[in-house]
Amino acid sequence: MANQDEITILRSFDNSIEAHRAKAMLEDEGIECFLTDENISSLYPMMSMPFGGIKLCVKQSDAQKAGEIIDA
Repeated sequence: MANQDEITILRSFDNSIEAHRAKAMLEDEGIECFLTDENISSLYPMMSMPFGGIKLCVKQSDAQKAGEIIDA
């Protein structure tokens, strides 16, 4: 069974504008989140997707609600 405080990747993005928009939406709803691999995407834009893009990460316990917010 997964620990509810574990970090999970909610979504991956191919550009930082979309990633920051999604992050802001979650933060506005009080959900703690952070982005990873943003620097590699900025330095090497053509290599962003092979590395999995910019990842939006949340706590496992917030994943369902966060997904609903992003999808709305």
